[in-house]
Amino acid sequence: MTNGMKAGTQKRPDRCGDFPREDEIWRIVPVKPPVVRRQCPGCRAGLFESTGKFRVNANKGRLDVWLIYSCVRCKRTWNMEILERTDTRKISEQERKGFQENDGETALRSACDSRLLQRNRAEALWKTMEYQVERSPWRKMGAEKDGPKERSVRTCAVALQNEYHLPVRIGKLLAGELGLSRKALEALAESGRLILPEGWTLRTKPGEGALQKHAVLLFLLSESDGNQITVGKEKYLYDY
Repeated sequence: MTNGMKAGTQKRPDRCGDFPREDEIWRIVPVKPPVVRRQCPGCRAGLFESTGKFRVNANKGRLDVWLIYSCVRCKRTWNMEILERTDTRKISEQERKGFQENDGETALRSACDSRLLQRNRAEALWKTMEYQVERSPWRKMGAEKDGPKERSVRTCAVALQNEYHLPVRIGKLLAGELGLSRKALEALAESGRLILPEGWTLRTKPGEGALQKHAVLLFLLSESDGNQITVGKEKYLYDY
């Protein structure tokens, strides 16, 4: 018995999400493009969504490209400018083919490009956009892990990849993947079990994450933890 609780009534640990079993790469991928806020001249509604289709105009070695959006209410279209009178020699064959064939990946990247959105005076509603995290093993050829080297500590490094430049807070990302509250994440960080890159907090929104050192998080789990980790006064089970 602990804390004056009767036998058989001790609180069972909550099950949290999947802590890294080994060094991993977490790739942040949008499920669909963000809805953008822009006044519709047809119905005065203010929301447009990408159709995933391009309008392409080629003339005398120059290329104009727009991504077509549709008003969520009246379906009136609006074209977001991607390229204007661009020399075709400056565009790769793969990129040009993506525009001409309405490639879904090309359309998604264009719709998530904050610079294009700003240039077209369209505000992306990032907070309502759905995303997913694709996790895979991180095989570092001959590279040593950062962090403490004590035998009693298992260090798992997580490299973030965010090539879509999605403005997702680290705290929200970790909470979703680990099944922990913000308070629990703060306790992990304060106890030294979660190490964020220098200058980062749980409110940081990472930029492009091409396996750069500054985009690596570290989880420190003691061998004595087994499959249970204590965060403050709460105990959590994790899969390992």
